[in-house]
Amino acid sequence: MRVVVSGGAGFIGIPLTDLLLKSGHEVLVIDTNSKQFEGKCSIAQVDVRSTEAIQALKNFGAESFIHLVAQKDVMTSVTNPLLDIDINVRASVALFEAAIDSGVQSIVFASSGGAIYSDQAPLPANENSEIKPKSPYGISKLATEQYLHAMGIERQVRTISMRMSNAFGPGDQVAGVIGKMSTLLLQNKSVTIYGDGSTTRDFIYVDDVARAFAAALSSDFSGSVNISSNTQISLLDLYREIAEIIGSELKPVFQPARSGEIERSQLDNRLAEKVLHWKPEISLQEGISRCIHAWR
Repeated sequence: MRVVVSGGAGFIGIPLTDLLLKSGHEVLVIDTNSKQFEGKCSIAQVDVRSTEAIQALKNFGAESFIHLVAQKDVMTSVTNPLLDIDINVRASVALFEAAIDSGVQSIVFASSGGAIYSDQAPLPANENSEIKPKSPYGISKLATEQYLHAMGIERQVRTISMRMSNAFGPGDQVAGVIGKMSTLLLQNKSVTIYGDGSTTRDFIYVDDVARAFAAALSSDFSGSVNISSNTQISLLDLYREIAEIIGSELKPVFQPARSGEIERSQLDNRLAEKVLHWKPEISLQEGISRCIHAWR
């Protein structure tokens, strides 16, 4: 299959692109920094918001388009919602339109699970749980999902929104909470936890995410599906897990909770197992150990 991957040189994109290439797919990576794939696949080293990205997508003649690029930071969406809208909605819809015009048969979109479900929804949240984003980031992801599925129905293109929980892995040492905590503890520096530490998250290892996206290409499913571990852990317990693996005895510093952040997150992944024939394989402890080994 000929596949375009926007953000193919990013945190999730690298293991996904490698997996697609090993599976025999022809791939075009659209990313601002994709030199590591030179000689391995087609690349367009451009911003996804540019006309060059649109043209590269149209010229490739793909059968499927996987869209990973996003503004991912909740606090950035709060302080700069126009940037969030520009990347997560406007640029995404423009790429969807270009992909459909070029003749793709399916579009797979990296959405968000924890950020769009209601903070009050019973856990684990499934795809039919109440939708009530708490942050501009969650709103932008939900809006893009709805644009995508409406376009797919109108143009008869299969569309899948992958509602991911908190993905983590060795390539995400800066942005994600596991990377931030681990890096500070490895440097013998104190970690700040916002709130009292009872906030929970559902963490999923990046290689499991990559397998889910690859599986979506061969599925006949259309709609939204949770990609998660279907477990939750509090930030304080996460800190203790990381500290134990590293061997640190430092205590965390607590600061007031930040606006826009949800209190609890756990996503039901049973639909993904049914329609994508996928389930996670890497435990949280194993994933953290892999990350710390790489970051050391």
